[in-house]
Amino acid sequence: MEKHVIIGGSIVRMNMLRDRYLDYVRENAPQFYNESFRNEKVKEQLISQFGEQLIFWKTASHSELLYCADIEVGAAV
Repeated sequence: MEKHVIIGGSIVRMNMLRDRYLDYVRENAPQFYNESFRNEKVKEQLISQFGEQLIFWKTASHSELLYCADIEVGAAV
């Protein structure tokens, strides 16, 4: 997260982050894998770890994007 989003300036979809998180859990701690793990839980964890360094933005299609607070909204779009 820090390397790609905060330092690298990447913009990612929450759905993609959730999928990557689930892949990680499935490979490293399969006993905790939960297919119904929600995006909101991932978002809560990110906020608790990175706080105001991240911005979450809901698009018109109701997906949610995540990007570094140092990036202007126009650049993120």
